[in-house]
Amino acid sequence: MGVDLKYSLRNLTHQPGFVLLVIVTLAAGMGSAASLFSFINAWIIEPLPFDQPQRLTHIRSLNLRRGFEISLSLPDFTDIRRQAQTLDSVAAWTFETYTLSLETEPERIRGSKVFPNFFDTLGVRPMLGRTFRLEEGEFGKHRVAIVSEGFWKTLLGGRTDTIGTTLRLDGELHTVIGILPERFQFTPAGWANVWTPLAVSPDQATRRQARYITLVGRLKPGVTATQSAAELKSIAADLARKYPETNLDVGSYSISLIQKVDEEAGKTIRARR
Repeated sequence: MGVDLKYSLRNLTHQPGFVLLVIVTLAAGMGSAASLFSFINAWIIEPLPFDQPQRLTHIRSLNLRRGFEISLSLPDFTDIRRQAQTLDSVAAWTFETYTLSLETEPERIRGSKVFPNFFDTLGVRPMLGRTFRLEEGEFGKHRVAIVSEGFWKTLLGGRTDTIGTTLRLDGELHTVIGILPERFQFTPAGWANVWTPLAVSPDQATRRQARYITLVGRLKPGVTATQSAAELKSIAADLARKYPETNLDVGSYSISLIQKVDEEAGKTIRARR
């Protein structure tokens, strides 16, 4: 074995290019594996950083004619909040891109607009400050913001006196009221840095044809995701009968949030191969 090892090493010294290629290939492979594990660990192995995540459900509408998911409208969300008996709470959210203006040049940052009870539905408390209040979902009272821990450290200097300061988002000053925990990440919304209330004008609130929100619900104790899905389908069928001009052939699609996160993790893993 010793003789074979010496022979192999002697041959490798005569082929430095090949040795370098092997080292680079191994390094790239190990780096890719480590990166892949970080995604698996964050999304699958580690439990979701929410209170009782098994009770959370991901809710969207379904185009019954073509069989694919679509977003919900605010009036549909209002009807679900009023009628759903299987849910303790339900909140709406949507993707958002803000123009952030600090002392440097304005830059685009990713974020999300959410119904004021969003973080309470997830069971998440900020590490500093507070969550949104219900009245902050009213148009004109919505200029408040909650930021991620990474955003706070990177762009706001990690100062303990950040709460109460202001950010200029899309040209409007927003007061920072909360900083999220380090581990917080709501996977369906992607890498969101800033969260603001989902506030709309009275006219927008009645536009049933405008579909741009997704829901997250918390099941009542003892209720299964299957039972809730059946109720949501019934509510969707009722809305289709009442509002055929906007809800005809619109059903409901809901799965557990854990299952949704697993699906998102799978997409990311496949994309990184």
